[in-house]
Amino acid sequence: MIKKGLLCSLILLLYGISCFYLFYHTEAKAIETNHMISEKEKENFYGWLTIPSIQLSQELFPLGNEHNNIEEHVTILKQEKQNNHIPSKIVLAAHSGDAPNSYFNQLEKLKQNDLIQLKIEGDSTEYRVIQSYLEPKTGIIHLKKNRNPILVLTTCSVEHKGSQFVLIAKKIEE
Repeated sequence: MIKKGLLCSLILLLYGISCFYLFYHTEAKAIETNHMISEKEKENFYGWLTIPSIQLSQELFPLGNEHNNIEEHVTILKQEKQNNHIPSKIVLAAHSGDAPNSYFNQLEKLKQNDLIQLKIEGDSTEYRVIQSYLEPKTGIIHLKKNRNPILVLTTCSVEHKGSQFVLIAKKIEE
């Protein structure tokens, strides 16, 4: 009787482990498949965001493109006054946390004067971090009027739940 109970328990345990393994790996493959981009779609890249100090290099898609969404990539939320392809103000957002699409997970580690590179339609621009702050997570980012070309990066704060982390970088003048 005890042997049958142990055998049944062992079979149930192995079955449970197998189900978990199959579910986990199937789910992971589904996530990878959803974010795969074809060679043809790569031609539609609008640009690249590179932040050397946190080893981030991520493609950008133009506003209106189906891949310009926070579930897949760093997302362009807003652009103002295009001049030679590089906007005078651009706001980018991405997830933070421990998911595979948490591209801004280390954004809060950036310090003043850290370098950020933005390449849009072949034109490269470099920015230096000038400010970062937290705001309540309401879906609205409050920005001061600024005549200088700026890059705004935002994500949910990893360290301060319910807060939005906002980073401002100023274009390096040539």
